[in-house]
Parts: sequence; C-alpha cells; structure tokens
Amino acid sequence: MTDRSRKAVSPEGGRPRGRFANLEEARKQFEISRAGTIGFVQENTEDLRSTEVTHPLPMFGDVSAYEMVIIIAKHAERHALQIEEIRNVLALH
Repeated sequence: MTDRSRKAVSPEGGRPRGRFANLEEARKQFEISRAGTIGFVQENTEDLRSTEVTHPLPMFGDVSAYEMVIIIAKHAERHALQIEEIRNVLALH
C-alpha cells in the first residue's frame, strides 16, 4: 500500500471537501480518529482476524478487521510519503 508507483484515486466519499478551516483543525481530527482506532484495538476482545468488513475501495473487497487496521495505518503512511514527494518536487523549483 505504500508503493507510490501505483497511483490510486479515492472514492467520492473520501475526497477532500474543504471541511477543515486550516491544517490545525485537520490535524486535531486526525488525532481524534487515530485515538478512536487505537482504543478500538486495545479494548477489543474479539479475534479481529475472524471478522469481515467491506473495504470502501472495491479493489480490496472484503477484509478481516485485523487487515483493515493495518490498511488504516498504511493509508496514513502512504499520505505521509505523498507529502514528502510534493515537498521534494517543490524544493527543486
């Protein structure tokens, strides 16, 4: 998922909509969501490998909740790499 040579287009519901007034608001919401995901994993008593959820991108299909937690983490990592790419391009100009 962190291989940036394969570009991906987010589904309509996952595209930026300008809902944050600034970067600080976006960061706070990210941290709230991240804390919720971490809390879910820490408090969960079920076997996350035996559950099934449908990934919002059809190419992934059904995945276990365990796999979804990994995908969530890798998604954030992918965006961090994307930001780094943009910074590198801007530094060249």
